[in-house]
Amino acid sequence: MNEKRVRDNWTWKAKDPRIWVEYGVRLLKASEWVEHGYNQRDEDGAQRPQAIALMGPMMMLKGMAIECLFKAIAVKKGHRFDTERYLVSNHDLVKLARNERVAVELDKDEETLLERLAFAVKIFGRYPMVGGEEGWKKGLYRKTSPGSEEWLSWVMWTGNDSRAVTRLSDRLIALADVELDADGLVVIGSPNP
Repeated sequence: MNEKRVRDNWTWKAKDPRIWVEYGVRLLKASEWVEHGYNQRDEDGAQRPQAIALMGPMMMLKGMAIECLFKAIAVKKGHRFDTERYLVSNHDLVKLARNERVAVELDKDEETLLERLAFAVKIFGRYPMVGGEEGWKKGLYRKTSPGSEEWLSWVMWTGNDSRAVTRLSDRLIALADVELDADGLVVIGSPNP
């Protein structure tokens, strides 16, 4: 193994926003395929029972994609993942958006969407018991009025969420200043030292 080549490749990936956008785009495209399965209906128009099992992985992929796009913006602004590593922990997408190296303005609907996607990254994909009982309660319940807690479908996927993710991801790709080709793939070319 050529260690210099490995190190050069690692350094290139750490400082090139195109790589982060490429990974984000790949995750978005994978999430669209999963979403297609999630949206399958029976002849009577009802969602197929097995389709609901795809909601969590679909949301996880979309959340991970948005995280990569935020990181592309951070790299564009000078953050180096080979030396500085983390901007935030626990896939907190709202906190990542507010990080000084990202600094993306969000409206309230985008914040709520990012909270839901961050929870999906942690719970639906890889970590079935994230945060213990309190983590579940915090993630699954929201106060609807002072003194009351009730189950909200905020961890579910709604009809407007796909369009919201597309709008947000398009905006983040533009902020990262990365060119996409006609197929929506990143124009990589050669390493950009």
